[in-house]
Amino acid sequence: MNMFYKSALFFLAMLASTMTSASDQSTGLFRSPIMLAANSQNNHAIADNVQKAANTPLTAKEATTLPTYIPPMRGAPKRRVGGGTRGTAVDLTLNVLAPEHTGLTSSPQPTLYFYISSVSSTPMELVITEEQSEDPVFESRFTVNQAGIYSIDISRANINLKPDTEYQWFVAIVIDPKHRSRDIISGAAIKYINPETPITQNNMNAEKSAEAYAASGYWYDAFSILSKSLSGENSATFTEAQKSLLQQVGLDILLQSNNQMFSAL
Repeated sequence: MNMFYKSALFFLAMLASTMTSASDQSTGLFRSPIMLAANSQNNHAIADNVQKAANTPLTAKEATTLPTYIPPMRGAPKRRVGGGTRGTAVDLTLNVLAPEHTGLTSSPQPTLYFYISSVSSTPMELVITEEQSEDPVFESRFTVNQAGIYSIDISRANINLKPDTEYQWFVAIVIDPKHRSRDIISGAAIKYINPETPITQNNMNAEKSAEAYAASGYWYDAFSILSKSLSGENSATFTEAQKSLLQQVGLDILLQSNNQMFSAL
């Protein structure tokens, strides 16, 4: 088990301990454009939301509304970690773009996104791990040359998420390869759940599709659809919708930051 993975697991263990106390009382992979198991009751709730979203008629007024994210399970434990500097002289923020709880995706090969506030002169690392597994499903080193938001298209690594299985994914800035405890880490959880009924209709544009996914609890899909549509005609509207999704999952800090998207690394 590599040191980064151990460091990430320790970080999650510390977070889980805090939550328990409270309740008692590779090149080509990174690309832009803009780049606990669910029980049967939760699955039925998701299906109900999907059906409602799919049956909602389109109107001109609705085409300009912002997406409203409805979490698949209210009160779910927090799974997003990190986000700031840890013991370094660099004023740098690193955030994965994800809900605080385990976020859902309807795709076995979703696109993930992270934000970095300034250029890092040290290598960065991506690690994806499966629930209850000691070995990473995927890990890769890379560098960035501009601040902003980057996408991670895991299909380029031929990774397929297993359905109804939780995965953790982490992005780290490796400050000192010999002392991985100094890494700046941000991570989150994701789960692939194939919808029981279609979420979108053929006549939905990207913005309306994002609304439907958000209303059905699929935050990753909603954000990805908007991000990939930024080069479209309604880019200003999509940007506001994107900001709305970030705000709804507690990533307000990014709204005042450089949110430009860059070319492939």
